[in-house]
Amino acid sequence: MGQTVIVYSSQTGFTQGYALWIARVLHCEVLDVAFVTPDDLIHTRLVIYGAHATKRGGVAGFRPFYQQYQLALPHQLIVFGTGLLPPTQIDLQQLRQHTFRSCHTQPQLFYFDGEMNPDTMPLRIKLPYYSQKRKLKEKPPAGGVGAVRPLLDEVARLEASGAI
Repeated sequence: MGQTVIVYSSQTGFTQGYALWIARVLHCEVLDVAFVTPDDLIHTRLVIYGAHATKRGGVAGFRPFYQQYQLALPHQLIVFGTGLLPPTQIDLQQLRQHTFRSCHTQPQLFYFDGEMNPDTMPLRIKLPYYSQKRKLKEKPPAGGVGAVRPLLDEVARLEASGAI
């Protein structure tokens, strides 16, 4: 197992896209949270967890993931949430509180926004998608490696400091 592993949960492929952009730059393994085992995490130095983020619920699935794999997780942990709302409409402090309630130390948190393709979404997600889209005050930027630059810069900082 490599030094860094990206674990993600994605219902529409949106978060998976971000996980793959990060993995391309870091040259690391990407795992769907449904297939993770403690052995996948035990020898890593950095785990990056990503999933859809909501104002009320935090980053989806992080708390159960953390509770289940807490003993296997390395000291360095980065979490990213994805969603339709631009970062200016997200209260990151509230997102942190909902996401990291059960954590001993709070990991770094990043939020990425962008546009989804409604044609590929399951029907159960389309209605909330259109509801949220109406609330947007500005068009979301295009995703890609540039969108994840702050997270990549944090990984570079951790590497330079010898933390990973």
